[in-house]
Amino acid sequence: MSEELSLQYIAGFFDGEGSIVIWKRREKKSPREYNINLEVRINNTNKIVIDKINTLIGGNIRIKSKKDCKPCYEIIISNYRGILNFLEKIYPYLVVKKEIAKLTIEFCRSRLKNYKKPYSEKELCLYTAINLKVKNDDDL
Repeated sequence: MSEELSLQYIAGFFDGEGSIVIWKRREKKSPREYNINLEVRINNTNKIVIDKINTLIGGNIRIKSKKDCKPCYEIIISNYRGILNFLEKIYPYLVVKKEIAKLTIEFCRSRLKNYKKPYSEKELCLYTAINLKVKNDDDL
């Protein structure tokens, strides 16, 4: 494997080994009733490739292990700015996750502009669309 990974390679890797996860979490101390949480994740058992990708995208790495299995390394990006930067870079090269990436980019852009404000109707519609896409597409 080359020392530098291309955006095309990372996009292909994300298409096959990545996911976008979105959920609502109740917030007792917030003026909002709930917060919408969003994460981009990339999983693989090859630590070298995970480390190289993470060097370029700057997520956090979590190690998941099960008895009698190879450890699985997971990159997690959980802030809107990081998710937006990552998806905008690889978007032109995505195939499988292109539609959900587009919705996620739109959601992140909106939240970054309106971070302290209540969720807009548009953001709630995007949340629903992303959530449905995740639940209905086996490839995601």
